[in-house]
Amino acid sequence: QSTPSQIVANAELLDRVRSLLPEQEREVAELRGQGKAWDEIATKLGGTAQTRRVQYSRALKKTRDAIGIDDDTDE
Repeated sequence: QSTPSQIVANAELLDRVRSLLPEQEREVAELRGQGKAWDEIATKLGGTAQTRRVQYSRALKKTRDAIGIDDDTDE
């Protein structure tokens, strides 16, 4: 179970990482986090579902890079 200070630290980290993302990537990530389908996100923001998936992928990569998570799954 997380302590209150860990919860606050995690929330602050999440806010910092979100601030690094361009607005469109942040919106896609937030909508996806709410459980929205790709088609629904594309309808709301414009573009295609594939375009929104690519933006989400970029947002995840930037987030992993910002917090130092290695995405190398080959090992």
